Amino acid sequence: RSLRRDCNGCFGDLSAEALRATMPFTADFWISPSGSDSNPGTYESPFATLNKAFIVIGSSAGAGADLIVGMKNGIHTATVSTQCPSGTSGHPFTVRAESYLGATMRPSANVTILSLTNAADDYQKFVDIVFDGVNQTGTKFGIWHNTGDHIWIEGCEFLNMSGSAVLIQAHNATVRNCLIHDTGLTQL
Repeated sequence: RSLRRDCNGCFGDLSAEALRATMPFTADFWISPSGSDSNPGTYESPFATLNKAFIVIGSSAGAGADLIVGMKNGIHTATVSTQCPSGTSGHPFTVRAESYLGATMRPSANVTILSLTNAADDYQKFVDIVFDGVNQTGTKFGIWHNTGDHIWIEGCEFLNMSGSAVLIQAHNATVRNCLIHDTGLTQL
């Protein structure tokens, strides 16, 4: 099927997810379930965890501006315990699955999958990732964002959460084109 541009510069007849799935992207760092945190974080030699990528990028305000961490397809079981880098206005920090819903975050521990609870958690994007809380009990979340500003969650899937899929207690949040199902409390 060929792509055709309509008069507004958009591709007709294709969803955003389908279009993203057909377009490769370049990431500054890569992680993979089969990677190693002693690797350099390239596509060929990826890190094993988001923690390692976050540590390398740093946690100072704006350290992740315009940077992308690509998640190779597969099930990522490591717990994220490090502060997520932030971007700046017009230059967000992005974590993106290699393909639409191809990378699953499923920590083996009973934890909130991604906890964004630091004041510097600004201008962050999470794209095309599956957040699976199958190992959660009690009130845990897919993404908990309680400080900072400007978070975008796009094309993600949230399932099996013991609590809410996404709990946002901050400003300027966008949740778009996400699949949310089988959660314990509220959806958002």
